[in-house]
Amino acid sequence: MGLEVTFMIEQADMLYQHDPACWIKLKNTGTMPLTIWDPNAAAGQPVLRVLNVKTGEEQLFRDKIPPGKPVIPREMLLQVGESVSHVFRLKQKAGTLAPGEYEFSAIYEYGDDKQRQESSPVPVTIRPTTAKNLSLASGRGGTATFFYGTWINLDSEPPELVRSMFHFMVGGGIKSSIVVGKADVHTRPVISAPRNTTAAPGQWIAWVTNGILHALYVDEKGGPSATLKLRLTSDNVQIVPPLYYDSAGREGVTSGGALLCLGPPAGTGFQLLSLAFGSKEAVMEGSLNLAGPYPAWIETQVRSDGSRTALFVQVEGETIHLWAVPWPHGSAVRPAPVEPTPLASWKGRFVYAGVTMGQNDDILGACLAWIDQSDETGPDDTDMESKLEFILWTYRPDGKFIERGRHEVLWTSEEPIEKALIRVNEEGTPAALLRDQKGHWFVSDGRGNTSSAPGIFRETKLPLDLGFFGLEPVLVEGEGDNVSKWNNRQASVCF
Repeated sequence: MGLEVTFMIEQADMLYQHDPACWIKLKNTGTMPLTIWDPNAAAGQPVLRVLNVKTGEEQLFRDKIPPGKPVIPREMLLQVGESVSHVFRLKQKAGTLAPGEYEFSAIYEYGDDKQRQESSPVPVTIRPTTAKNLSLASGRGGTATFFYGTWINLDSEPPELVRSMFHFMVGGGIKSSIVVGKADVHTRPVISAPRNTTAAPGQWIAWVTNGILHALYVDEKGGPSATLKLRLTSDNVQIVPPLYYDSAGREGVTSGGALLCLGPPAGTGFQLLSLAFGSKEAVMEGSLNLAGPYPAWIETQVRSDGSRTALFVQVEGETIHLWAVPWPHGSAVRPAPVEPTPLASWKGRFVYAGVTMGQNDDILGACLAWIDQSDETGPDDTDMESKLEFILWTYRPDGKFIERGRHEVLWTSEEPIEKALIRVNEEGTPAALLRDQKGHWFVSDGRGNTSSAPGIFRETKLPLDLGFFGLEPVLVEGEGDNVSKWNNRQASVCF
């Protein structure tokens, strides 16, 4: 009797936590038909043998069958010369393996006498990662349980630019990581998000190095595209997150774009510059010169009709101004005129803001600020006359702006807030990551609950971000692979 077992893996040189597809192929190389368990309905088959070639440690892995969900095996007759294949994910069988050098092989058991056949070993390298400069965006316009992120892996020489897919749920973590290029420690990539209510099969990633904007497109099937390059005329450039993704171009050509904010951060007056990405080049679509202070915060949102809007905050003294403006468009010589729309002004000291898209194309936002509760000029952060508040608002497609309410955020640290990040869920409820001047992280769920970040997250120096599992906040942190709970309700995902 002859059963030939062949094992294959989608990516034999991978980053830590990547979850590649694996295949086994069973072929009857004997002279008689073979009765075997159908690999697509065989509990625990195949067995995956994992040998660490540096330490000699060997492990055998079988499928993890959930309690109460037994798999009923099914026999099949494999004729002479006939073959059958089965696909599975590495984490489905072996979980998350530590970085190292391995040999993988597949063992298949068959027949009444438990005959076993094993494939030839396949060398596999799992490389370590140290994450920096994470940029995160929803995998579906609006909000989703899967997010895409781009980040720099410092554990490579030179550092690598990586795109990862995250599943925001307990036990989720990274589903795939693709190295898309080389970078350095100062590279700050920005990733794209699709128009509202649509999903994107791939993402645009852009970054600026030495006055040159770089952009590329990446998806699961084709990998990264050739890198587009455009020399910029200013050294003071911010890529406004997220980038724009659009698959509505010519057949087979995915287009996208970026909004750049140019100007000295401490100066007065700035410029918005919109770019279009195609298959061969990045070109300027339009520009807009704006007066007043450089934005203290700026992000973009894309409605389901493809219209792109930038939301930004300017701070003048103790007054916070919120604006909206369409991306400038038209030719570089004769740009179509656009003007910013003033949405709201508040008295207070600005901390940060965040936005997302609602299903009906409402832009749902939140501004976090110290709001003075007296008529006197601002007290310091610890004064009882000043409260840290979320100001919730909606900017509708018809241009109407609505302030939806305010929620107090209890700031328990005695230190001032040094850094903040705000995300907003699909119902318009915000969550915030707040770091004090001693480097301690705190998390607010937007409903009055604020607490220290759990465990290893409290004082981490590695990237920390927020997403949502349904409506609940999820922490994303660049260290370890454990998933922990926060406030007995929220989850955290590490990478």
